[in-house]
Amino acid sequence: MRNGKAPVYARATINGKRAEVAVQREVSLIEWDSKSQRVIGKSQEAREINNHLAFIKTKLCSCHSKLEARNETITVELLKNE
Repeated sequence: MRNGKAPVYARATINGKRAEVAVQREVSLIEWDSKSQRVIGKSQEAREINNHLAFIKTKLCSCHSKLEARNETITVELLKNE
């Protein structure tokens, strides 16, 4: 943790195996809502981070759908590298 902020990671778990990817953002622990997995507030920074997190979630879901469409066995490694 630097300057009261902690790095944000995206985590995917498939069949008990977990992969984490740094999303290149940091957030104050006071401003982080662990239940909703978003930054609290409407500041420019909060909106930017929340939009970035939504983009990453959409991208992960898209990769998952592509792998399913190709009838591939989905693993965290494939999802992370897709």
